Amino acid sequence: MNLCVGCGEAYTSRPSWSTFFWPERISLLCKDCEGSFHRLKDSGCPSCMKQIGSSICSDCLKWEKTSYQGVLEKNVSLYSYEPFMQDYIARWKYRGDYVLGKVFEVEFQKLYYQHFQDTKYEVVPIPLSAERMAERGFNQAGELAAFTRAKRKDVLGRKHGEKQSKRSRLHRLTAENPFQLLSEPPQYAVLIDDIYTTGTTLRHAAQVLQENGTDFVAAFTLIRG
Repeated sequence: MNLCVGCGEAYTSRPSWSTFFWPERISLLCKDCEGSFHRLKDSGCPSCMKQIGSSICSDCLKWEKTSYQGVLEKNVSLYSYEPFMQDYIARWKYRGDYVLGKVFEVEFQKLYYQHFQDTKYEVVPIPLSAERMAERGFNQAGELAAFTRAKRKDVLGRKHGEKQSKRSRLHRLTAENPFQLLSEPPQYAVLIDDIYTTGTTLRHAAQVLQENGTDFVAAFTLIRG
């Protein structure tokens, strides 16, 4: 008998042959909570996975008419931002429950290698400011990057610590680039973050990498907001 990390209720986990050889695949969630995470369909926008059909969405078309044209090849996300996910992510990020992220490990890793299986890709987690890091005790993007087990480069730093969640959509779109390069970037980079919302944060980071010699930049995020 186990306690679900989502709802706290007791549940029974039935191990299979795969969990015998890979014990990390034993779910930390009960079936109800596990079913409350909604997987995205591959039929969304091919550029950002917005679930509006199979054509490039209006948001991505607008980005291609700005100075950020071509900086981000695509974004791949695992889940949609449903109410259950919103509450769960708030507990994970803002209340310091690092272990809550473990429920995403297997599926996050699996989807990463469906899209970026070539070993030339190196993951670059979106950094937190020193202030945010001190508040939370960990970087959720760093935890997700570790789940991929791909080669990792922490080459980006933040110039300031203002929370993205406190900004309006317009402020995010028009704000100056908050990132700086700390060391030599990889040639093929996959940016890792928890949520893709407007795409501004990821394009800011992609621009810094591209301006400093990175040939290919994509994004891999847990959630498409």
